[in-house]
Amino acid sequence: MPCRWLPLAALLMLPAACTNYETADPRDVTSRVEIQDSKFDDRISFVGPVIVDFQGNTSTRLRGWLDKRTREVTHQAYVDIWYTTWGWRHYWTASFVGGHSVEAAEIDGEIHCTRYRHSYSLSCRRTETVGVPISDAVLRKAQASGLEFRLNAHSGHQDVVRLPGPYIRGFLARIDRLRR
Repeated sequence: MPCRWLPLAALLMLPAACTNYETADPRDVTSRVEIQDSKFDDRISFVGPVIVDFQGNTSTRLRGWLDKRTREVTHQAYVDIWYTTWGWRHYWTASFVGGHSVEAAEIDGEIHCTRYRHSYSLSCRRTETVGVPISDAVLRKAQASGLEFRLNAHSGHQDVVRLPGPYIRGFLARIDRLRR
């Protein structure tokens, strides 16, 4: 893509990233859920739109899988966390309200560094991608009020992630259409 088109591409992606899913119509979420299926796969994959939390430095999306044979559904919150502190945080568990904890999967880690012009200073931004398994029952119970969980890192850092109720309702509606 020529560089002159980058500002236009960024502008076109902005509405999806800036949607307030706390007040959004669940049908808007349903229409944005991507479906991936082929005759070679034993499951159908669903990928929800991205929720960006600039205050918490996270972007989150739900992913789901529908087993073609059993019709069972599994879910995962796919979370990117970015920060500028030195050293990796290594998120390893997630705690839900009420104390239930699950093991989080470390999916990816990236580092982007910039050297300031005419200076020896270096600024680095790290991004960790973590997958948090969420049962179908837990997600369905959270449709009205939303779902919060805390990511816990080996470094001691803790970050709270929220999935709004309308987002969850829209995501599950898309899966339920194919589940029938």
